Amino acid sequence: MDGVIENLLSRIPFLARTVLCTGLLVACGETSVPPDHSEASAAVNTDHAGHALWQAKCASCHRGDGRGNPETGAPAVNGLQDWYLERQLRHFEIGVRGQHPDDDNGSTMAAAIAGINNEERALLVDFMTELPSTPPAATLTGNRERGQDYINNLCSACHGTDGRGNEALQSPALTGLNDWYLVAQYEKFRAGVRGSHTDDTYGAQMVRFAPAASEDVVIDIAVALTQQPAD
Repeated sequence: MDGVIENLLSRIPFLARTVLCTGLLVACGETSVPPDHSEASAAVNTDHAGHALWQAKCASCHRGDGRGNPETGAPAVNGLQDWYLERQLRHFEIGVRGQHPDDDNGSTMAAAIAGINNEERALLVDFMTELPSTPPAATLTGNRERGQDYINNLCSACHGTDGRGNEALQSPALTGLNDWYLVAQYEKFRAGVRGSHTDDTYGAQMVRFAPAASEDVVIDIAVALTQQPAD
């Protein structure tokens, strides 16, 4: 994994490196980041029945408006489909995701939502789907054209050429996700940190596809997806 991190750092503009390095240290337990409940980037419906639960369980990592936070390694969630959010929350709850010993951020997520019931999960999903969609800032540099070519030929069959996903195939939208998160998750699939659980049917598909793209190409794909308009 060290080679992946070094390669990723080399593709990030200088001013963004400090932020990513802080996030990596957090994942390793070497520093701490104060909770960020801010909702500054866009209006959030504080009257929603799930808002209090969101603030208690999620906002300190994903930020109050769900735009994500590289310092905690928590991605943007304000552009994901309800069916995908439901499945991932459920997977964290039952141990399909977040149990691998090398998945520090996943284990943090699993601990954060441990013990929520079906009603609370539904409230969180509904709240997240109502969060204002704010495209995340680009942090990586790469070959957008090559990335789009790989999207067209490798990813589009499931996620679409525009990266907006396909519910019929249970393939989530990739647009609206942070570029650093896209790279990190792809590398987790490649390493079997994610998608190796026997009950993770769709994750297993990504594990099989992962060797098809090199580390450099994955960064290019992330760059191209970040420049796609989110819903």
